[in-house]
Amino acid sequence: GCMALIAVAWAVTGAVPSLPFLLGAMVLISLPGTIWHLPAMAALSRRYPERRGMAISVHGLGGNLGNVVGPLVAGALLGFLLLTWRQVAFLYALPPLILALLFWVSLRSLGRDSAEEGKRLGGRLREALGLLKSGAVSAWCRWPCSEPWDSMPSAGGPLYT
Repeated sequence: GCMALIAVAWAVTGAVPSLPFLLGAMVLISLPGTIWHLPAMAALSRRYPERRGMAISVHGLGGNLGNVVGPLVAGALLGFLLLTWRQVAFLYALPPLILALLFWVSLRSLGRDSAEEGKRLGGRLREALGLLKSGAVSAWCRWPCSEPWDSMPSAGGPLYT
């Protein structure tokens, strides 16, 4: 699910009409990744109990490689292929979508051995969603949209290209 949400977030990023929405899209891109890591490590530990350290290390290595290669690919797409940043954002939606399908196929039976585990997960999700009702969190989420877009100093800038 998290990889699919990252794909959706990148597609939303390519379609944003203004800076406040771009900031919101950037938050959307980061949220699934933060949710992804703990369950992914637990899944790797269950799947490879005898080589747990190696599996978790490869998982971390993949993320670090993405942090290095991602900007290089974006720069190449922008500089050499002369794509716009919006087109690059739409292209960035494809790898997570493909990975989501691969993960779904390969891990769909993981965790089905315990009904109790699903109940605990549901409770944890309800608690996490409860954080969104917090006044501090909702004020932080509303702040970028509180200024009129036309009055911002960069109106008419690169977001309109």
